[in-house]
Amino acid sequence: MKQDIASGREKNAAAIATRDGLTRARISQLLSLLRLAPTIIARLEDTTARGATPREVELRKIAGLASDEVQVAAYEKLCLQESSKRQRSKTKPRQVVGRKGYRHLLEQARSYHEALATKRVQSIAALGRAEGVSGSRVGQIMVLLYLAPDIIEQLESTDEPLPGVTVKELRRIARIRDQERQRREFGKLLG
Repeated sequence: MKQDIASGREKNAAAIATRDGLTRARISQLLSLLRLAPTIIARLEDTTARGATPREVELRKIAGLASDEVQVAAYEKLCLQESSKRQRSKTKPRQVVGRKGYRHLLEQARSYHEALATKRVQSIAALGRAEGVSGSRVGQIMVLLYLAPDIIEQLESTDEPLPGVTVKELRRIARIRDQERQRREFGKLLG
């Protein structure tokens, strides 16, 4: 996002919000994570790392702390607390997911669906609280699972967002019950 603004591809955070089907507030939340200490960002981006990771809401709080040293100390403390909680409850640590394209949203949607299907959480609202987002955001992501399988396959086959295809538009298409009509609408987006 920051690169999109810096490179001039997007005018501002509001333009990114419109493009990706998110609110400006959500874009601001995500951009605030860029204030995290470089050490923390490196750990979060390390796909080989094991162990618990603080929730996004906690990471945003850490990003607001004064110095890199204070942030790193707070991050390590939260990781220890999270590991201790997970050991007591025997749940899996959250996986770090690559954030390019649409794959991460579809993986998140499947993860949410699995958590509800296996009754690890009792409701969408409880799942949202556990993930540090609203229940409505969980629903917005889960609705993507209603897309036709070939559309999902096409979305997952690319590492970059498709031009003109926003998450908001994908949610609109996913709400169409007829998969042929979904395909036509998706084709219109692709131009």
